Amino acid sequence: GKVGPLRMRRTMSDDEGSSGWLEQASNFIDTHLRAARAAPWVLGGLGLLLVYTGSRGKFKQFTSLADVPAHVYAQNKRLCGVVSRAEWNSVWVWHVPIGRRVLRWRHVPPESCPCDQLLRVKFAGVAIGKPAEAEVWLANALLGRRVWFEPLCVSSSVKAMECVVYSQGKGLRRECCVNERLLAEGLGSLEDVRGFASRDRAAAFVQALSSRELAAKREGQGMWEGSAYERRWRKAWRAVKRRFSHKNRA
Repeated sequence: GKVGPLRMRRTMSDDEGSSGWLEQASNFIDTHLRAARAAPWVLGGLGLLLVYTGSRGKFKQFTSLADVPAHVYAQNKRLCGVVSRAEWNSVWVWHVPIGRRVLRWRHVPPESCPCDQLLRVKFAGVAIGKPAEAEVWLANALLGRRVWFEPLCVSSSVKAMECVVYSQGKGLRRECCVNERLLAEGLGSLEDVRGFASRDRAAAFVQALSSRELAAKREGQGMWEGSAYERRWRKAWRAVKRRFSHKNRA
């Protein structure tokens, strides 16, 4: 007869405890209702802040060499821009961040853009040998056109970034290397290249430049016209042609 009342007291105390907990929770929500309503907005703001900090670099425009972070050189990150001016050994580029290209917002430089808003880009591995011809060629090939450039280092001779520069290719070629084109046209010679993050990439780039320079020497292009190398090559080529012509006659 004593067990029943004890069980009833326990269940009553448990019910009182649970109801008390619910009442406390309800009072807490009532007193902090304003904070509970503001919580989604706070979380949304934090999310937008994280998105902004993660994509800030994609919208930042570089207008001077001091704006370019060190990791861009260290990782040879590809940048995009529009050539606004051309000189005999470099071009001045209006940098267009990837975010602006996607949104198509201010992706074209304004007319008569001052140099303090442009990046001076020098062609890595190329020592210009015919300045006047090179300036004309660069103006015809790149002025007002979009280019992609991979910064390697800052040139010690001039205040410019040494880069591998690419322009829009013709036909099936999506892009072509301007550094190689300059050597192929005989407008310069090969010089030391530094700043590549990968040794394999550096070796492949130097090999491509060397083959372009050799072809220009053989054909007597630009600065190699009438050179001793061209004369020796043409003399050897004529000897080969004569030998094959004699064999065909025989």
